[in-house]
Amino acid sequence: MELLREGVSSGRIVAITHSGRSGVQAYAKAGIPEEIMYYIPNGVDLDRFRPDASKRQNTRAELGLDATQPVVVLAARYDREMKDIPLFLASVREYLGADPEAQVIACGAGMNPDNPALQKDIDAAFDGWSRLLSRLHLLGIRRDVECIYNAGDIVALTSKYGETRPLCLIEGLACGAVPVATDVGDSLEIVAAGRGLATSRNPADIADAWRRAYVDRATHKKAIRDTRQSFGGQAMVDAYGRVFKNVVEQHAA
Repeated sequence: MELLREGVSSGRIVAITHSGRSGVQAYAKAGIPEEIMYYIPNGVDLDRFRPDASKRQNTRAELGLDATQPVVVLAARYDREMKDIPLFLASVREYLGADPEAQVIACGAGMNPDNPALQKDIDAAFDGWSRLLSRLHLLGIRRDVECIYNAGDIVALTSKYGETRPLCLIEGLACGAVPVATDVGDSLEIVAAGRGLATSRNPADIADAWRRAYVDRATHKKAIRDTRQSFGGQAMVDAYGRVFKNVVEQHAA
């Protein structure tokens, strides 16, 4: 941060972009002038990340899930502290224990059964509840993550810190999954306007939020459809173009 402040004060750095409002706020607190910072929200490819009934059907068939089971998806690498994997697993235990039909999918680097650190976390969270584990599907890295989102009804985030504007929530909602998140980065802005739900960091509250989001999914999905275009990648590209043009015109000399 000190090097960044030096670059700004010397005039070598004339603009800084942030993908989340939380980043702008954090840098401002660290002494970076707000007038040189630009907020450009993350956007995704809406042609790739879109509702697709065939992807939903095929992916559920691959995982042995029927069409009516509620499915929660976590798309995150195994980062025990930042992603708060123990909190996620404790919430999964609560969720699966309360609903015999519910299923949970977790994908991402390290989110696979042969990760000993993850297995240790699972053993701790499901001590005495191992009968539930058949409904927790650990898929590791998936190159077709849009298929996983389509298979789900809820896209979850339980991160503790380190997020700006989480792409997993945006990709998931763009595929029609209802986002449910803890208060981290810009998550609350993503779930706002009826698109999803915010939750505390209590496992029972998180599991209840997943259940409520599923029950009210038709209402959430309408809000998602109404605002989906604002999460597109083209809007992000256009915003970067305006920033570059503005900076060049201001500092052409």
